[in-house]
Amino acid sequence: IIAEKEAKKAAREAELARRQEEKMAVVRAKEEAERKKREAEEAARKAEAEKKAQEKAVRDAAKEKVKKCRQRLRGFYPHFKHLVLLEQLNEVCLQFEEAALRKLGDQVETALKKNVDKAASLIHAAIETLGMKAVTSVKKEEEDTQSTSSGDTTEEVVLSPEEQRALEQRQREAEKKRAEEEKRKEEER
Repeated sequence: IIAEKEAKKAAREAELARRQEEKMAVVRAKEEAERKKREAEEAARKAEAEKKAQEKAVRDAAKEKVKKCRQRLRGFYPHFKHLVLLEQLNEVCLQFEEAALRKLGDQVETALKKNVDKAASLIHAAIETLGMKAVTSVKKEEEDTQSTSSGDTTEEVVLSPEEQRALEQRQREAEKKRAEEEKRKEEER
């Protein structure tokens, strides 16, 4: 009788141990599945972060190219500063894309080797493509070592009301075109 009781007790304990082991196996399987899921999510986050970093690097490289083209074009300014208004040159630098800036820079560099007036006319043509009226003559700054403010160094260009409205219309159209272009580029990203 005692042996039977011991056998039943041992069988119950073995059954409990087996059930406990099954429960632990299920828990371990769930934990393993969760761990794999977390690892997969982490890998996806890392891949997304890497992709974003690469895209940012590409955008930064493109911005750097445009910046260098702008600097190059502005670097020519001292050669024709008496013929081109700096604000208009800056507007060209801001409105033109990299390819156009590079092409204009190459043309201006070539023209400067031959004739400053030719280089200035290229800048004037670029200004006019933006719908602005190019200022073709700029007052020379007088050397003033005692004052840091030099005042307005440009000649005042007087436009008729019709010319003023046409200029404003061209500027609005250029702004609208630029906004549409930026929107299109943003959609491409």
